[in-house]
Amino acid sequence: MDSMQALVIDDTSGYRALLSDVLSGITGVEVQGVAASGKTGLSRATAQTPDLVLVDVGLADIGLPELLNDLRALDESIGVILIDVDDLKPATVTLALKLSALGAVGRPSLQDERGRGDLAAELRRMIDGFQTRRLLRGTRTGSTSPSRPVSTSDALPDNTTSKPASPAIPKVTETLIPDLPLEVIGIGISTGGPNALAELLPALPGDLPVPILIVQHITDTFTASLVKSLDGKSRLAIFEGQEGVVPVAGAVYVAPGGRQMKVELKDAQARLRITDDPPVNHCKPAVDYLFDSISTVYGARALGVIMTGMGADGAAGLVAMRRAGARVLAQDEATSMIYGMPGAAVRAGVVDCILPLDQLAPVITRLAMAVPDPEVSSADLHRIALFVRERCGINLDETKGYLVQSRWRRLCQDYGGLTPTQLVERAHRGDEGLASLLIDTISTKETSFFRDTTPFDLLGRQLLKSLLVHATNAGRPLEIWSAACSTGQEVYSLGMIAAETLTPSQCQQVRITGSDLSTSALDIARAAEYGEFELGRGVSATRRQQHFTEVDGRWRLREQVRAMAHFEAANLVDLPPMTKMFDLILCRNIATYFDVSHRRQLFAGLAKRLRPHGILILGSTESLIGVTDEFVREREAQTTYYLHR
Repeated sequence: MDSMQALVIDDTSGYRALLSDVLSGITGVEVQGVAASGKTGLSRATAQTPDLVLVDVGLADIGLPELLNDLRALDESIGVILIDVDDLKPATVTLALKLSALGAVGRPSLQDERGRGDLAAELRRMIDGFQTRRLLRGTRTGSTSPSRPVSTSDALPDNTTSKPASPAIPKVTETLIPDLPLEVIGIGISTGGPNALAELLPALPGDLPVPILIVQHITDTFTASLVKSLDGKSRLAIFEGQEGVVPVAGAVYVAPGGRQMKVELKDAQARLRITDDPPVNHCKPAVDYLFDSISTVYGARALGVIMTGMGADGAAGLVAMRRAGARVLAQDEATSMIYGMPGAAVRAGVVDCILPLDQLAPVITRLAMAVPDPEVSSADLHRIALFVRERCGINLDETKGYLVQSRWRRLCQDYGGLTPTQLVERAHRGDEGLASLLIDTISTKETSFFRDTTPFDLLGRQLLKSLLVHATNAGRPLEIWSAACSTGQEVYSLGMIAAETLTPSQCQQVRITGSDLSTSALDIARAAEYGEFELGRGVSATRRQQHFTEVDGRWRLREQVRAMAHFEAANLVDLPPMTKMFDLILCRNIATYFDVSHRRQLFAGLAKRLRPHGILILGSTESLIGVTDEFVREREAQTTYYLHR
């Protein structure tokens, strides 16, 4: 391969010289040119088409997102390294990840020889990886394509031989269903990972009954922004892995860049360990490091997923997982940016099924939701769905048998081994306690503090004060209703916004009612105490200090916020008469679970309880189009809300 041609774009002459000198010392790299401005750099890139571009993030003449997009449009294969990352904004980092930037580095003082050495080492590491990628994918003038993966039938159970490849995607058979319920999913991914994860994770359900642990080969500079970007797209809660955390269902934990992540048993619980252990396979974090620990802690109750990435990291860990009885999925070659990591796992003979990217989520969901009991028949599911729909409006279609089975499994055991259908029949015969338990268990309790921040931002800036003024002029308190509040985080988010926006005397005029179908969720809400996991989902350090008091390792809301809140049980499709009317109703991410008739019933009930010109806020993906004409759609500051006519 010819030398890699590099272009340096930096508006400081000293750093242009420094970067050029460092690059010239890296084998296989030739500095093609330098530019003192973004526009000049883009012009030179257009004329010369470099392989590698180093870009100062603080260029004055052109926005970095514009420059990155233009470079991507010029040639998708150009590698980009961002310089002086202290100036990076979250949106810029997100874009850089989307465009598969190689990484980001700070720049030392021109007089700092040690810093210069660290910069050289970091650039060399990034460029070595980029050179390997180019060798695997071929240059612009030539191509070396990796071999096709073997089919699933070829991969198992023979661990020593490889049979001829098949272009067909293997069928997911019943034998893939694990013998034991899954307790964890491990994902290993590298080059092309941010884009692949941005497609995979949003396609998984928010009620996934297991945690997901991910190693993405990434620098520590990008980890937080990657997590924030993915969390904003997914129904799952996504966090950067932290020492001592117990992984919980419906949450995703991404290994911190530059650290190792594994799981260990402590006090009979699996906990995350974040260490400074040495690199494995030249990687830190390393997939093998995580997968080895998963094999030890979870054994056959684990699913390993290996996705696009350069090298072979993850293959050895998957061997250990497979020997422990775990199932293994691999992304196929056609949808992988680099087939190195999944290809190595396939060649090791440990992959149960090879799938394109868009088929991974449905299979992962199926395996995570599967239980070893017989499936609910279509006739039984129809009877169960009718019961659930009549009781609370939740629509269970023909694909939700696994959900019924997994959610009601414990109830079936507690009631002497009854089947789900038999439970429903018993509830129909008058066992209202059981009926409540069935609905409580089937309902999704996904929530978090300040979930989708845009409505709260708008309330804090404008709406809350104007609503309070209107209520005060009418001689009454401001009434707010959080419908389907689950465990209370939305109610208390509203209370915190009020406490931060209004005076203490004004807060005394704010009443926030939280309602939910689940009595167990309301009990948690009334207690107003949350753990680290709950606070980690949306509560900043400043708000934690301002609004919470630590009590025996948990965090209790202070009286000013708690005093505004009141909770009561309510079924949104069968609302009892209410004596109070509301100025503001939040009913977010609920209607999506209802069929059209129950949506109309829901919004008719909300309209009856909303004052004229009151405000209704729905989830970001929900709409009233074709459902009701009792509201007028408004949009302000990227937030949609509805005014009662």
